[in-house]
Amino acid sequence: MIEILRQLARRGDLAWLSYHFAEFVAQHSPGEADPLAILSAALVCEASQQGSACIHLPAYTGTTVFDGAQAELAIPSLETWIECLQLTPLVGVPGEHCPLTLERERLYLNRYWWYEHRVAEQILARLAASPASDSQHMVDIDSHLAGGSELDADQRRSVELAANQRFSVVSGGPGSGKTSTVVRMLSVLLALDPDIRIALSAPTGKAAARMFDSIRQQVGSDDPLRQQLPEEATTLHRLLGYHNGRFVFDADQPLPFDCVVVDEASMIDLKLMHHLLDAVPPTARLILLGDRDQLASVSAGNVLGDITGHGLGGTDVELPIAAALTLLRHNYRFGSDSAIAQLANEVNRGNVARSVELMQSGNGLLWHRQSAAAPGADVLGSWLADCEAITGRCRFASIQRYARHCPGLPRSRVAR
Repeated sequence: MIEILRQLARRGDLAWLSYHFAEFVAQHSPGEADPLAILSAALVCEASQQGSACIHLPAYTGTTVFDGAQAELAIPSLETWIECLQLTPLVGVPGEHCPLTLERERLYLNRYWWYEHRVAEQILARLAASPASDSQHMVDIDSHLAGGSELDADQRRSVELAANQRFSVVSGGPGSGKTSTVVRMLSVLLALDPDIRIALSAPTGKAAARMFDSIRQQVGSDDPLRQQLPEEATTLHRLLGYHNGRFVFDADQPLPFDCVVVDEASMIDLKLMHHLLDAVPPTARLILLGDRDQLASVSAGNVLGDITGHGLGGTDVELPIAAALTLLRHNYRFGSDSAIAQLANEVNRGNVARSVELMQSGNGLLWHRQSAAAPGADVLGSWLADCEAITGRCRFASIQRYARHCPGLPRSRVAR
C-alpha cells in the first residue's frame, strides 16, 4: 500500500503530507499494518487539507479512491472497514490519545476531533448559561425596537436572540440587512448596559475594515452607540493576541469585552473557532455574522455552514443550536423573483442545469459564452460598458487590470 501511495504522490494525485502521514501509521503500528488502515490514514489527511475535519465512511464504501485502478484502492463494505479501524492500534475512540479517532461512522485526525468536540461543548455551555428572558427584559427590548428603522421578522428575532443569549448566529446573503441588524443589536445591548464593552472583528483585515466602515455609516454622530464603538475593527488573530504561534487570550486570560461581534464568520476554521470561543468570557455575548453560502474557511472545518445547516432559525428543529440561529431571508438589494435572485438560489442548491438555463434565458442576465481560456477584447469591452452603464465607471479592479493587457481593447475603456 505504501508503494501505491508513493506513486500517487509522485503523479500529483495525493499530497505528500498525506503520504507521509500514512507512512507514519504504517511504521508505528505494532506488527504489519492493515493496508486498509494505511489507506484510511491517507484519506483522512487528504480530506483535512481540502477543508474537511473528517471523512464520512459511507460516502466512500464501494468506491475506488484517488482515481486509482488498483484493487488495493477499493473500499470494502462499511462493516468491514469499521472492523478494520477498530482493530488498528493507532485508531482510538473519542477521548483517547491516538493519531486517528473513529466516532460512529466518521474518521478524524485526532486534533480535529478534539477541536470539533470542544467547539460543540463551548457553544452548548453558552446556550445553557444564557440569561432567562424575563418579562421586564423583553419590555426593554420592545421599547427600544419601537424607534428607528423598521425591522423584518427575521431581523427582529436576531436582535432578541442577541439580547437574551450569550451566543447567537445571523446568516444572510448580500443585501439581507446584516449591517442594519447588527447596529440595532448593539443599540439594544447598549440600552440594557450603558457601560458595555464592544469588540468588532473579522477573519481578515479587509473584512474587518469593511465591517467597521459599514457600521459607522449607519450610526449617527449624536448616537450614544458611537461613543461605545471601538476605534477600529480588528482581525481575529489580532483580537486574540496571536504571537509566535500562540494566542495570548484564552480561558485563563479571557478577552476584556462584554460583547464580541465577528463578521464573515464563514471564513473561520475549526481551530480558530475553538480559540475564539475559549477566549470570550463565559458571561460575554458572542455574535457571529456571515453568509453560510459564501467564503468557506481555507483550513479544515466549515463551522458556520455546519451550525446553520443543522438549525434553521428555530423552525421545527429541536436541536439546542437552533434556538441561537437566525437566517435573514429577505433581500433588500433585489426582489426574490428577480433573475439574479433565482440564479443565486439555484447556484446555492448546486443545480447546474437550472443555473445554465437561467443564464441563457436573457431575462435580466447577461451571459458571455467564451470558448477560449481567457476572455477577449470584445467580451471585456462589453463587461466594462455594462459596468459604466450601471455605475458611471468600472468598479471591478480585477477586470480593469486584465483589460490593460488585452490587445484590441480601446484604452479609454480602462483608463479610469
